[in-house]
Amino acid sequence: MRHREFWKTGEVITNRDNSGKFIEGHRHRSENTKLKISESLNGNIPWNSGIPCREETKIKLSRVCKGKHRSPSTEFKKGCVSLNKGIKLSEEVKRKISNTLKGNIPWNKGKKTSKETKEKMSKSLRRYYKNKRDLNG
Repeated sequence: MRHREFWKTGEVITNRDNSGKFIEGHRHRSENTKLKISESLNGNIPWNSGIPCREETKIKLSRVCKGKHRSPSTEFKKGCVSLNKGIKLSEEVKRKISNTLKGNIPWNKGKKTSKETKEKMSKSLRRYYKNKRDLNG
């Protein structure tokens, strides 16, 4: 039956494997399967190989991609609520986190801030507090 026919009859379509268990998300492939897929694709030439890209297209792509974060470390962007917000950590978890962080050297240890940067920071903070004071009246 097609999806529409299932919908008309009111039957529920579920994703189940042969044993009757629900399949959540995608299936995880075994290492053997991954190896077979890799070997089958080996030597294939991509469909767009050798086709030159126009300068106009390059400019468009460049404009679209500017400012986008691609690395996993920046995946969780500003403005998003933390997934574990409001969840209290147990004392044991806090202790474990504390132990893992001990001994790490901060990224900015030993770095000197230039006068130019200090002036920029000072100017920015003055502007911030002036605007804040103006808003509060």
